[in-house]
Amino acid sequence: MIADIRDRYEAIALGFRCARGAQSNEAPLALGSALNALAEEFARDTKGLLRFLDAVFKRWQKIDQPESLCRLRLITQQHLGNPKVVAQYAENVDAVPPCTTLNHAESLHARIKQYRSRDRRKALEKRQKAR
Repeated sequence: MIADIRDRYEAIALGFRCARGAQSNEAPLALGSALNALAEEFARDTKGLLRFLDAVFKRWQKIDQPESLCRLRLITQQHLGNPKVVAQYAENVDAVPPCTTLNHAESLHARIKQYRSRDRRKALEKRQKAR
């Protein structure tokens, strides 16, 4: 039963991500799946679903803020490449202020490396706990 609930919430989150990106070819399918999962979860646990949606939209507000820490972390997770490339992309989408000095650029590169190493550690810890 818990696996079914988790699957529904994952479908909802995936549908939201596809709707937010809107460039994916899978967006219509994911949105349809998300709507079905929303309907099932609304019938099962309305209060829990509303708490989940509230958290999702609050997170989106944080991510959409210019120069937001959440936005930089998201960009770091989503983009491959060396930290220099990720930093340049983050500057282009106004996730960080423009690097005007070498120290500032090096600091940003170090922060991106740090986020990536922490994310890997968290993922390994989660895998070990799941076993």
